[in-house]
Amino acid sequence: MNETTLSYCFWQVMDGSSSRFVTNIDDIIQNSDRLVLQSVRLSHEGFRELGSILSRCQKIHTINLSYNRLEENAELPLIFQSGDGAYNFPLEILTLKGNRFGPRGVLELLPFLKSRTTELQCLDCSCCDIDDEGGRILAEALEFTSVKDLNLSHNPIGF
Repeated sequence: MNETTLSYCFWQVMDGSSSRFVTNIDDIIQNSDRLVLQSVRLSHEGFRELGSILSRCQKIHTINLSYNRLEENAELPLIFQSGDGAYNFPLEILTLKGNRFGPRGVLELLPFLKSRTTELQCLDCSCCDIDDEGGRILAEALEFTSVKDLNLSHNPIGF
């Protein structure tokens, strides 16, 4: 198993052009089964570049984007929407823990989640400020998917 792990680093794409780091990381991610980008400070363009890189991947089955400040400011669609709206990799586990995207972020994730009907087994959205409405929307979206493990702990659901 090949795993790419980047934790507590700063990834920024400036002036719309890819930095040397992003160019090098593209090759590494392409050959990984697991991608862990935990507590990485991505710029808005960095999120866009990550989405572009992921759209070219073919073998990643686990993505961990915990604690990346994916808040209600439209970063989720930049990551999870490729040009043609579909990814080619068999994603089974998606961890978004600690990204306070709330119910609006759930709405931004819906197109991606609905497109993962056969592979996605585990989704961790704990500590994401998802309220009752966001939980309901997420549950309805996942009803016809293969998700068996959904973690919504430490969210203001039912309060």
